[in-house]
Amino acid sequence: MNMTKVRILAHSLQLFNTYGIGAVSQRKIADTLAISPGNLTYHFKKKEDIEIALYEQLVDKVSVVIEGALDKRFELSSMFEMTKGILSLFFEYRFIFLDFVQLMRGNQKIATHYSALMKQRKEQFFYAIHQLENNGLIREEELPDEYEFLYDRFQILSDFWIASAEFSTGNVTAKNLKRYTQVILQSIYPYLTTRGKTEFLNCLKS
Repeated sequence: MNMTKVRILAHSLQLFNTYGIGAVSQRKIADTLAISPGNLTYHFKKKEDIEIALYEQLVDKVSVVIEGALDKRFELSSMFEMTKGILSLFFEYRFIFLDFVQLMRGNQKIATHYSALMKQRKEQFFYAIHQLENNGLIREEELPDEYEFLYDRFQILSDFWIASAEFSTGNVTAKNLKRYTQVILQSIYPYLTTRGKTEFLNCLKS
């Protein structure tokens, strides 16, 4: 990717995070970069193309974090590290989650990809759950579809914690990030074995 595209994406990310995608026009992006609108459209014909490029950046970075965690023996410490890494990236690209509904309704390419991506993420979640179960850290299901619902909670909390923080505190900060990381991680605590709970508490201290 050439440097002009890199600069466009970096400045667009900052503008989208600050003002929201609805309030940022191609003209505003061009003015911020001190380039002509024609130069901008040469690299990205529509604002939606910038949105797609930033979305793809996030997906690629999150995939690296997840695959790195799953490529080795998966312990609760792996889940802590992975969750912190993912939520930090979500914070970096927070406009996607603050404008989630608008983005999905207005950008069909992102919506289609996101739908397929969630199927992959669900498979990765259950791979991690089975690893924890095999390692004696998480108990077997006691209710029908118990871990299906746990996945749903993880997904909802992960995708919408930023919107919750924005509307409850008026601003999304690193302090919010730390709090909601714990909100999400502690969702798994009731499902842990005695050994798993001990390891979980040790992870909290580290």
